[in-house]
Amino acid sequence: NRSLYLLPTFPNRIPEERLGIKHDSLGNFHKSAFGTTSSPSEKKTKEYTLIVVTETKQQRNPPRKQQRILLGMKNRGFGSGKYNSFGGKFLHDETSDGAKETVEECACRELNEETNLRIPLE
Repeated sequence: NRSLYLLPTFPNRIPEERLGIKHDSLGNFHKSAFGTTSSPSEKKTKEYTLIVVTETKQQRNPPRKQQRILLGMKNRGFGSGKYNSFGGKFLHDETSDGAKETVEECACRELNEETNLRIPLE
């Protein structure tokens, strides 16, 4: 005869009285935790621009096109020390008059902030 010693399924289980409210669905949990039935990942998203500055020159000898891309070195944050294109966030929610910034305005503003290059809007 062999006797088996069975451990409880979860030996370090938290007592029932410390578990809090039981929710029967994910929607009910979101409603209780966040005041809405949508998940926190469905929050309003931010919009960004990415500007790629290029230059194309025609060479004479030998006849061919020379293409260049302007990149900047990142100084801080994610990708610090790496080369990157330019861009940033729209000012949709930050303007005092409530006007929404266009894609072109955002791109020109960001390029000016990051490189001091000014591109006129037509």
